[in-house]
Amino acid sequence: MGTINIVFILVTNFDMKRISIKSAVQHSLLIPVLAVLVAGCMTEKKQSQNPGSTPIASSTQSATAPQQTQVKSTQSATSTKSLPTETINGTKPTEESTLVAAREESDLRANLEKVYFKFDSYGLTAKAQEQLLQMAKSMKNNGKLSIQISGYTDERGTEEYNFNLGQMRAQAVKEFLVAQGVNPQMLSTTSYGEKSPAMQGSNSKAWKQNRRVEFKIVNSAKQ
Repeated sequence: MGTINIVFILVTNFDMKRISIKSAVQHSLLIPVLAVLVAGCMTEKKQSQNPGSTPIASSTQSATAPQQTQVKSTQSATSTKSLPTETINGTKPTEESTLVAAREESDLRANLEKVYFKFDSYGLTAKAQEQLLQMAKSMKNNGKLSIQISGYTDERGTEEYNFNLGQMRAQAVKEFLVAQGVNPQMLSTTSYGEKSPAMQGSNSKAWKQNRRVEFKIVNSAKQ
């Protein structure tokens, strides 16, 4: 009996040791699993404690996008403003053209002097031709203008005769200007005869002033 008890005790102790070893092995296998579970729980807890962390990144991206759009808009506006505008002496081409036309017209007006004739004649004197040469230069620079050439006479002679004489004087002036290169389309002629005298009176001084041709610009760059 003593021997049997000793054997039982040894077997029992052996089984207990085996169970302990088995339990220890099982527990050692569970440790990594438990570690993973604990780490996951801790991560979820942190996320629940900081619910606004993810929206902050989203809002930052959203805030960055308008800034990038604004930068592009600024660059676009800058590039548009930096486009060069062609100017001539500080003015735009259309303004420059208008100023040139006005200056040339002013010069022409200054040169449009009355041309005088001898009694009962439509021939151009040497002085008249000299005047017309200067006028022709100005007229060629103002080809878009229209100029009326009006012929006059003094009071002597019939009204019909003086009308025709005034017309011949205006025509003689036009032909001379055209011969100098002036566009004939810009010139027109008319006669007033003895009407509208430049000076009233029945004397040689008045008659000399009334035997004339006058010029009038009928359309202007200033209009």
